[in-house]
Amino acid sequence: MNREPFAAIDRLLIDGNNLLHRRSGGADPGALRALLPRLSAVIPAHIVTIVMLDGHAAPGSGRVQRIRSGLEIRQSGSLSADDALLNLVRDSPRGTTLVSDDRALRDKAMSFGAHTVRLAWLEELLDPSMSRPSPGGGVGLGNRRPRHQGGRG
Repeated sequence: MNREPFAAIDRLLIDGNNLLHRRSGGADPGALRALLPRLSAVIPAHIVTIVMLDGHAAPGSGRVQRIRSGLEIRQSGSLSADDALLNLVRDSPRGTTLVSDDRALRDKAMSFGAHTVRLAWLEELLDPSMSRPSPGGGVGLGNRRPRHQGGRG
């Protein structure tokens, strides 16, 4: 097992609605509250991590909620979450990894120079006991960087 799954990642962008729907069947606030401690425990604080959600923030709260150092929840506002994520990728593709099962979103992010991984990669990290090995040994590969890469690249 790779002990350094974040070795080549400087910034992790997570398609929050995609992940929440996959894990709990919906993107409601309770599902997000349940997910945040797991993300905080698994993703190192030095990696800038943005979980992007569709829509506007609740009245009285900002579009960006800082959960802890390096972990933010952002609302896409009037843009779709996909467009908001792509804007972030365009601004700084180098060292950026996008997590989503949305193929069109991943393809567009790769065209801008970002790496992409499928949700299964993150889910394996969040719940290692629930992982199922895939035939090639990698999980959720659909990216340009193998999961077991040893260095930056």
